[in-house]
This record gives sequence, structure tokens and C-alpha cells, in this order.
Amino acid sequence: MNLEKLKKMLADGVITSEEYKELLEKFGLEDKEPEADPLDDLDDKTKAYIQKLLQSEKDREANRVGNAKKAEYDALKAEYEEKLASFQKQADAILEDARKRAKDRENEIIEEAKAEARRITDRANNE
Repeated sequence: MNLEKLKKMLADGVITSEEYKELLEKFGLEDKEPEADPLDDLDDKTKAYIQKLLQSEKDREANRVGNAKKAEYDALKAEYEEKLASFQKQADAILEDARKRAKDRENEIIEEAKAEARRITDRANNE
């Protein structure tokens, strides 16, 4: 954090003059002539009204950020679900192929067993 950023935050009403002073101390910064809070010259009722408006704007901005993050989350979720569905289709195709090959092999074994049984029966009949 640097002094210019803190001054901008103070000027934009993001922080109060008291918060400004606390942040100066916290970050070990010095401001020989701190800017006065532009609301200091106003009466309490007007000052409270403007602070309420500023807080309302901060809240709206927070909601915009929250909505943007939700939209990003929703997009990632949709992408994940699409990939998951694709993987499920691949898994189903692999399983179907395995079942088909197993059934084909089962039929081969049955045919081989029948052929072997015929050979044994034929040999027994010939003897």
C-alpha cells in the first residue's frame, strides 16, 4: 500500500479520515499534511445523508462484484457439468463395448464347447 493509493481512497470516500490515519500507521507511512475529510464542513444531517449514499454505492458495487463472481461460478459449473456428461457418455460407450465383446466371447466359447461335444460324441459313436 502506498501513500497515493490511500489518498485516492480517502478522496473517493472509500475510507474515512480516521481509517486513513490508522492505515498510515499500519503501513508505516507519513503524510505531513493529511487531506481533510471533505464532509467535515457539513452539518451532521447532510454528512450522514452523504455517508449513507456512499455506503449505498459501496453496497451496489459489492453486489455487482458478487453477481459477476456468481456468473463466473455458474459458467464454470455449466462447463464442469458438460464435461461430466461427456465423460459419462465415454464411460457408457466403453462399458457397452466391453459387454458386447464379453457376449461375443461367451458365444465363441459356447460354440467351441458344442463343437468339442460333437467331436466327442462322433468319436464315441465310431468306436
